[in-house]
Amino acid sequence: MDIIIVEVKCFTNPKVDLPELYTAIGQYEIYRSALSKNQF
Repeated sequence: MDIIIVEVKCFTNPKVDLPELYTAIGQYEIYRSALSKNQF
């Protein structure tokens, strides 16, 4: 069973928060690929 900790944030201002949202998605993708390469 995989346990994934996700930081939840309300994105109230899309113009300001969009870059941060993309960063969070990028970090998640990196984390997921790292998990698939070496199963903890």
